[in-house]
Formats: sequence, structure tokens, C-alpha cells
Amino acid sequence: MPFNINDFISKITKDGARPNLFEVSIPNMLGETFQFRAQGTSIPSSRLGVASAYYFGREAKFAGNRVFDNWTIEVLVDEDDFKVANPRGTFEKWMNSMNQHIGNSRDNGYVEPTGYMRDGIIKHYSKDGTSVIAQYKMTGAFPVSVSPIGLSWSANDSIETFTVDLALQWWERADV
Repeated sequence: MPFNINDFISKITKDGARPNLFEVSIPNMLGETFQFRAQGTSIPSSRLGVASAYYFGREAKFAGNRVFDNWTIEVLVDEDDFKVANPRGTFEKWMNSMNQHIGNSRDNGYVEPTGYMRDGIIKHYSKDGTSVIAQYKMTGAFPVSVSPIGLSWSANDSIETFTVDLALQWWERADV
């Protein structure tokens, strides 16, 4: 029989992983672990480039270098987030330390990459919330864009969010 729902169901163990059971943190930001209310994120894609060589008009393809896309995080905003030590303020201060609004210069301590790059962690939890089923380390991340927060008199019954894009050197899955 080409389709058997029981075969399909039996292959989805523990009802499948849920995309809403995760936590994001950036250790060593402002001297402590920066953990915030991430409403959404993704494990960034990576891809291999293709190095081509031609022989008598035929293209031969070989594995090239790996490229890692930016890491995007959507953050929930509360009224304290506009203070410097909370998510929006922290990302704004981080970016300003790498390149100031007026002076076009960096703060001391942010001149070297080790001063402004941080490693981020995404933990993906099981449905019972007691175990981490996957963990990813985002190595050498730093913010390159903080999105606007839209304000509108017609935006009732909603909580503000903003997104931040972080460039990163690479990501890797950590054993859990």
C-alpha cells in the first residue's frame, strides 16, 4: 500500500520537535550572560561554494568554501528595554561601541575583534522542558543591524518587537 498513516506516525518519535521551545543567550556581554526574551530566531543557514574548473568545454565542480549567513533574533520589548542594560539598549550600545554615531570611531576595548565579538548560544528544549535536545554555538557574533520599532495608535493588543541581525564567523552544533 503506497500510503499508510500508521507507518508515517510511527516514524515521528515523541510527536516531533517543537520550534517554540528554545532559549537564546550571549555569554560575557557586559560582564555577564545576556539572556533576553527572544520571540523568534533561527539556526542560520550555511552553504558550500562551488569551485569550477573547465576541461574541453565541460564544467567540473568541486567543493568550495563554506559561507555562514547572518543570525537573526526577534526580541520582545518591555518598558525596561529602553534602559541601557536591557536588550534594545544593550544592542544599541554594542553597535555604538564598534562605531559611534558622531565620532565614527570605536571605544577602547572594541578595537580588536576579541573586544566586540561574542559567542551566542541557542538551546532547543524537549517538550517536557527538562532536557536540551540540540544546542548551537554562534562563534564570533556581533550586531550589524537593529530594526526599527514601529509605533502606531492603531497597534492595540500587541507587544513591541525588534529584530537584530548578527554577523558571525561560524556556527556549530554542540553535543548535549
